[in-house]
Amino acid sequence: MTEARGLTPHSRGRARASRPMHGTGRATRRAAERRQTDWSKERAVTKELVLGCALVVTTLLWVPGEAAPADTRAPDAPVTIDNSEQNDRLHKALESLVKQARETYPEAKKRFLAGLPDGYVFEVVATLRDGSGKTEQVFIVVRRIADGFIEGYINNDIRTVSGYRVKDPYRLLETEIVDWCITAPDGSEEGNVVGKWLDTHPGPY
Repeated sequence: MTEARGLTPHSRGRARASRPMHGTGRATRRAAERRQTDWSKERAVTKELVLGCALVVTTLLWVPGEAAPADTRAPDAPVTIDNSEQNDRLHKALESLVKQARETYPEAKKRFLAGLPDGYVFEVVATLRDGSGKTEQVFIVVRRIADGFIEGYINNDIRTVSGYRVKDPYRLLETEIVDWCITAPDGSEEGNVVGKWLDTHPGPY
């Protein structure tokens, strides 16, 4: 950046203007033309340097709505279901917790819309489904809530379903959330009632 500033067209122009040109004739004109061409090239290179540096700074600093790293929140233990009976029992065990999460979600949403402190991350849990009928619950980092929809990106490595990847954009209805979580910079959590229950109830179900 220092070199780019030192090569600004204005400073170069002042330096050139302060030097009187002596002599006349064709050779003198050719020399002047060469100097003008050299100066034009320098100015073009300088412009590229300045714009290049500005682009680098912009890329480093402009990260819209950047959330805390995915590993700030302690990862929930994966749950393995071997058959439909286990799946039914697990869903029945989680019904009251999902209901609790949905009932407390509006207050968490209100805090998000008002603006969370720096470093805090708001996530909801969504259920992904693929073409084969497999499902998987993942965290979605919330970027926007409007018109009954939540927009964000997947914040988990995908283990079961196909067609999804971590950081993929995702959109769901607010009524479809399974859980929510607000994570502080130190990793402490609010919400995540389903995840906390699963952590302490590893099964079999």
